[in-house]
Amino acid sequence: MFLAFDELPQVVARVTLPMVIVITGECDDAAIALRDEVQRTLARRAVVHSMCADLERVPTIVFYVARDERPILFREGPEALQTLSADLDEVERLARNRPSAEEEATARAEEERSTERMLETEDLSPFPSAFQMARGLARDAWKAAREAATGTPLMLPAEAARARFDVCASCPEFDDGRCRKCGCFMNVKAHLSAMNCPLGRWPGDPGRV
Repeated sequence: MFLAFDELPQVVARVTLPMVIVITGECDDAAIALRDEVQRTLARRAVVHSMCADLERVPTIVFYVARDERPILFREGPEALQTLSADLDEVERLARNRPSAEEEATARAEEERSTERMLETEDLSPFPSAFQMARGLARDAWKAAREAATGTPLMLPAEAARARFDVCASCPEFDDGRCRKCGCFMNVKAHLSAMNCPLGRWPGDPGRV
């Protein structure tokens, strides 16, 4: 009766019409009635399923294109029920110009490579030291997010993080919990698996000295 999140990819892969997920806070009769109301509104233009989850605003309406597990449109709150037909028209318009999953992945990979090249080659020396530190912090946050998206564990085991932090604590660039080289607060950065010491001093770092 209620779709589980791990079932979603398989269900989307089978449908031949746009799919609409109605997410409510409770898995109850009221949620079923709401799903049926959405189905009546959209008639035979879409397949409608129910889910329940602890969300900030309910209901949340999520639209999918047939055989594509990437959501294409979100609406939140009771007002979402007032625009269902217009939103489905918008989904059909968006779908006509949407790149395939393969094209999107290729474009994303190229964007990541371009960003990485930019970060590796940019010269920060003309900028004030405070800006350089902030830029280093932003760079490391970007790197951590990118690695997490590929399935790399975000956090290190506690022992490995402690070994990193011990190196920092004895480093002359360590000042009041922060590294003067990269600008990061090391009681956070040391725990993130994708991070490296700017001086290559952490265990396992490339170019460790």
